[in-house]
Amino acid sequence: MKIVCVADHFMKEEFYRDCMAKFPGIELVSVPYFGSDSRNEMRAMADRIEKVGSRSYPAPAELYEAIKDADILMVHLCPVPRELLEAAPNLKYILTNRGGLENIAVKAATERNIPIL
Repeated sequence: MKIVCVADHFMKEEFYRDCMAKFPGIELVSVPYFGSDSRNEMRAMADRIEKVGSRSYPAPAELYEAIKDADILMVHLCPVPRELLEAAPNLKYILTNRGGLENIAVKAATERNIPIL
């Protein structure tokens, strides 16, 4: 299975690479970066995401290309709007590294029978 993970200030690229290396059946396709390198700015972004939802910020442009062949998308704070899901015809799962789903277009995922874990 192919996975795309989206790094941010709190969930670093190295974390995803180290984690996915432990699963030989998972191919890490890409690790685009979302957000700011500043902790304070990322906290402010998280606050906006929690209030506005999956359309609070644009997802990284490179994510739209990376996700085309992905089976799994793993995010922390990165918004996952309907348009991103539409760009991922093979997507089978969305994994989130946070307690809430505010950053994910849950209705769009549900319509496509994509579980969010």
